[in-house]
Amino acid sequence: IPNTSNVSFDDGLISGRLYSGALLGRTDCCLTVGVIGGSVPCGGHGAPNPRRFHARGQPVRGAHDAWPARLEMLLNNAYSACCSRGHVVLNLCRSGSGSDYFVETFDTQIAEPVAAAGGVQLMVVDTATNDYNQVLHDIKRLSEERRRELVLEAPILIEALLRQLLSLRPQPQVLYLQTAWFCAEP
Repeated sequence: IPNTSNVSFDDGLISGRLYSGALLGRTDCCLTVGVIGGSVPCGGHGAPNPRRFHARGQPVRGAHDAWPARLEMLLNNAYSACCSRGHVVLNLCRSGSGSDYFVETFDTQIAEPVAAAGGVQLMVVDTATNDYNQVLHDIKRLSEERRRELVLEAPILIEALLRQLLSLRPQPQVLYLQTAWFCAEP
């Protein structure tokens, strides 16, 4: 797979089993991918941070420059011959949001946009960082009991989200991953 705009993906992910599995039973190779997650797939929160970088050293400048937009560009560059209308990546991100938000707002934030797009073959879930952020950021202010509750609650919410995603029709493949920002040295 070509390296597009200094973004590289493991070609086993895109051209291997996941890509072919997402297209199983389809007559064309056009792919619609949904992405949910917090600030990383949104391209950050607030003003652009000059210290926030892609792995290759370019600064991230918002959702148009975040990894979902670059994934769409990569898919369209690598697989344009079989998909003349272009592959689509629906970035349904919301900064600062974890699985709890997407479980609570599933119908309006996920199901409706996915249905309007005619379904997705692949749903990428990038909520891992925010699922535990409250514990990590508030660790000094939270009681030990509340920290334990939050840590135990996250897998339950993740499973609930996964069950909701698998209820979508057509049923998408689901990829759960964790991404993070890379910051330059001060």
